[in-house]
Amino acid sequence: MNALTICVWVGLSLPFPQQVGDQLPAGYIPAGCVLHAWSLSTGESLLLESSKIGHLPVKILKPIQVTKSSSDSLQTLLQSSGLFLKPITRSRTHWVTMDPLKMPPRPTQIIRVIPIQHLDCDSICDLLRQEAKRREKNLEPLDRYSNFVSDLRSNSVIITVASEPRLKYYLNFIAKTDQPPELGNDRPVLRSWRAQKMRSSQLAELLKDRWSDRGGQPIQVVVNESTNTLLIRIPLHLWPEAEEILQQLDGHSDS
Repeated sequence: MNALTICVWVGLSLPFPQQVGDQLPAGYIPAGCVLHAWSLSTGESLLLESSKIGHLPVKILKPIQVTKSSSDSLQTLLQSSGLFLKPITRSRTHWVTMDPLKMPPRPTQIIRVIPIQHLDCDSICDLLRQEAKRREKNLEPLDRYSNFVSDLRSNSVIITVASEPRLKYYLNFIAKTDQPPELGNDRPVLRSWRAQKMRSSQLAELLKDRWSDRGGQPIQVVVNESTNTLLIRIPLHLWPEAEEILQQLDGHSDS
């Protein structure tokens, strides 16, 4: 929401808060102006259930200075005018509605339990989380991030996603990753390397840089900080070369 948009909504030239420290005047003010003031005071974004909300009048008895401490009073003022701000989970965004019982419209979650055949479920989960972090970094506020949990008893991965296409993508990712480790030189395998001389995150960056300088087929590196270990998804025939680089950087042999 920006000042120009709200001024177009209301069609009036009003003292509009542009930054923290500005004032909202007393009188009947379009809700869009008050909402923008709340957004300035909190640093959070807003999504409106309907564009009509911006036109609704809000009565201000005395001028209000927009400060970081004014957010509660602004929210109370909005609620007294029938506007309710609902936080959207895992997002610095609130949804604005006229129904106090209504919740932000978010997609229904899809849950699947996928048995892992050839690798350990923790390793697959780490790879899935890295892939989701790459693919889902720019989701819309009302969307849901994918979640992956390993079930060690059954060596399964519990997948929670917000759409069928997303589920299909991650199922395909698992199918390509969960392969017998020694079948075919071009087939990707999963190798682990426990860092000794440095943090695993530092070693991962050094390995990626060296591999990028080398050129050719890329590899996928996942950091497990709790065990100071790298999980490396790589074609089998390229592992000896990657292992040699790791030995140069970290000075020991692993498997």
